[in-house]
Amino acid sequence: MKGQHSVQAMVRARELAAAGWHDAAIVRLLADEGISVTKTTVRRWVDPEYDERRRVAVNACNRERRAQGARLRLTGQTDEYKFARLCALRAVGISHTQIGRVMELDFGESWPRDRVVLALKSGRIPKRYRKRVAA
Repeated sequence: MKGQHSVQAMVRARELAAAGWHDAAIVRLLADEGISVTKTTVRRWVDPEYDERRRVAVNACNRERRAQGARLRLTGQTDEYKFARLCALRAVGISHTQIGRVMELDFGESWPRDRVVLALKSGRIPKRYRKRVAA
């Protein structure tokens, strides 16, 4: 199992490190004892500072990955709500292109400049852009 090693394996690695063994040698010695671990795992067990740096780096990477995939999802997904949002953004002076970007962020669907202009001119979300409801 990934990430599942016995406490005894960790204690043994720490004992070997305290006795002056290097990480690669500890990996080999543990393998001879039937314990399969990587050099990185041994390093994290025997060097608390390395473990902390690695943990911080992994957490930062995970946060960044989540942020890249994150989207604000507004609950009002009706065409009327979308149109009201569109009008509110235009009322504060945001350009058509920028409105499209905000709408894409808010609703997770493509809003090119032409779609924004058409919606504002027609006074509603254009029919071809309305979500199709499965019958």
